[in-house]
Amino acid sequence: MALLEVQGVSRYFGGLRAVDHVDMVVGEGELVGLIGPNGAGKTTLFRVIAGVYPPSAGQVIFNGESVGGLHPNRVCHKGITSTHQVVRPFPALTVLENVLVGVQYGNVRSGDPRQRAREVLEFVGLAHRADVLARNLTLPDRKRLEVARALGTGPKLLLLDEVIAGLNQTEAARTMDLIRSIKRQGVTILMIEHNMRVIMGLSDRIVVLHHGEKIADAPPEQVSRDPKVIEAYLGESPVSA
Repeated sequence: MALLEVQGVSRYFGGLRAVDHVDMVVGEGELVGLIGPNGAGKTTLFRVIAGVYPPSAGQVIFNGESVGGLHPNRVCHKGITSTHQVVRPFPALTVLENVLVGVQYGNVRSGDPRQRAREVLEFVGLAHRADVLARNLTLPDRKRLEVARALGTGPKLLLLDEVIAGLNQTEAARTMDLIRSIKRQGVTILMIEHNMRVIMGLSDRIVVLHHGEKIADAPPEQVSRDPKVIEAYLGESPVSA
């Protein structure tokens, strides 16, 4: 069943075509990777889906309802939440308070918000840092906090924008395990990632953008051998998971 349908979506900034007539479907429970060279339109497409930018053309259908052009808070309340490529915690708030903001802002309307926030921190492995100010976290922990704040909103669809970028091999492996756990919880995931071994190892399917256009949409092994993708992004040798 399709949870997200991107139908002919374009986004223009003056004369710049950042996203150009993209069609994409994300099924419920899928983990779909979104890749492409820098400037391909990946983050712009995320922001259109999340409501930061209205589409210049086309529709975003989520859970059977048109959400393209809705403000981000309304999109969040529908069940779509995005992390940021550059992490943006509230530095003067504790880790727990940061997640509590997500819980109170988002899609969850029942239960004790503080208890919900503590459960999310336990899930992502930050329970022991609950009372630490966000400004004092290491980069790996700030990345986890970014994911925790997003999970606190109770998303049906989680947009992950380069959550593994900048992490060492050990932390990258831990974050991959966390992403797999999020998927097992029933959350559908659409993720941008430049580390090809990560994206190939996690994704059920990969969508490739180039100059704002979709050039491929297939399982990882097929994408890694697509001549158009190799020329535009992967280089001369196919990447194996």
